[in-house]
This record gives sequence, C-alpha cells and structure tokens, in this order.
Amino acid sequence: MLKRILIVWFAANFALAGLFALLTGSWYLRLPTFVEMGAELGLVMLPNLLFPILLLRCGWPIPVSDLRLALGWQWKGWRPIIIGVIAFVIYWTFAKMN
Repeated sequence: MLKRILIVWFAANFALAGLFALLTGSWYLRLPTFVEMGAELGLVMLPNLLFPILLLRCGWPIPVSDLRLALGWQWKGWRPIIIGVIAFVIYWTFAKMN
C-alpha cells in the first residue's frame, strides 16, 4: 500500500509539473504575477487534493464512506481562511514590488 501512495504522491508533485514544463518549454510562463501564482497553485495544490480523493474512491482496498473523515479534514472556522487570504495578499504585494 505504501508503494501505491508514494507513486501517487510522486505523480501529484513532479510528473504533472514536469509535463507542464516540457509542454511550455520552461517551468514558468511569462504572465502577470497574479496569473503565474494561480497557475503554480493549480499545478501544486489541485493534484495534491485530487489524487488522494481518487485513490480513496477508486483504489483503496476498504470502501471509504466519508472522504472528509478519511482525509482528516476538519472545519476550524473562518480564521485559517482569513489568515491565508491575508498572507496571499501580502505575498502578492511583495512579489509585485520586485
């Protein structure tokens, strides 16, 4: 089982980003900073969210009834979301300065 999880982790973190770099000719596109950050977030975060969900739904030996509980997701209120948005705005502001 660990081997399958490591293969999925490798595909989520490296294979898709490498394919993107191969198809575009570089690791980063020359786009406005906000769009580049969104593209990078999509390349890193979305596969890391989708692959575990697909693995639990399609490849797990034991049926999973509640994905949220199986993945350990918990609702902690709005504070983490607000802090994340503020941190994103600060990072984006500093990125535009350079």
